[in-house]
Amino acid sequence: MNSTIQTILGHRSIRKFTSQPIDKEQLETILQAGLAASSSSMLQVVSIVRVTDIEKRSQLAKFAGNQAYVESAAEFLVFCIDYQRHASINP
Repeated sequence: MNSTIQTILGHRSIRKFTSQPIDKEQLETILQAGLAASSSSMLQVVSIVRVTDIEKRSQLAKFAGNQAYVESAAEFLVFCIDYQRHASINP
């Protein structure tokens, strides 16, 4: 079987996060991969917000149904559809 198909079929969600820091190069790679994902008409109208403030992460954890990993993971990124960017690119 094709390795790409194997990867897609083997997808699963693992939520065993640690507080071990992610180095800058790894974080940049993760962000680049997220921004390279396909989108409608390849407009890439997503904004990524890196949340580092512990109080804000605590509030977001509550909004997310008291999910502890929001506070404890080394990094927490919020992906938002940016409708203003969409409107300016594709009026």
